[in-house]
Amino acid sequence: LGIAFTYLLAREYEGQSLALCAAALLGGSLWHLHASRMGMMFVSASTMLMAGLWLQAVALRRCSLGYSIAAGLVAGLGVYSYNAYPLALPLYAIPLLHAVVSAAGAARSAPISSIAPTSCSA
Repeated sequence: LGIAFTYLLAREYEGQSLALCAAALLGGSLWHLHASRMGMMFVSASTMLMAGLWLQAVALRRCSLGYSIAAGLVAGLGVYSYNAYPLALPLYAIPLLHAVVSAAGAARSAPISSIAPTSCSA
C-alpha cells in the first residue's frame, strides 16, 4: 500500500511520469522491501503518512470536507502506527500553509470576481 499511496501523492503534485518513477524507486528499494517483509512498524507509519498527505492534497484541490475528514482520521490513526510518527505531523501543515499563502497572493493581485468562484468558501 505504501507504493500505491506514494504513486497517488506524487501524481497529485507532479504528474504521472514522476509518480511512476517515485513508485518504482520505492518498490525497488531494498530498505523498503526488507523492512516490509520483516513487518517493521515504521513501514506502516510511512504508508499512513503518504495516505494522509494524498488525502489532504485531494481535499485541498477539490475543496472537499469528506477528504479533509479522511485525511485527519488517517493522520490520527497514524499516531498509533509508530512511536515517532507525531514528529511527522508538521508535514501536514506545509500544503495548508502553501494554500493559504497562494490564496492571499491571488487575493491581492486579482479582482474579487475572479477569486470567489475558485475559493472553497464560495
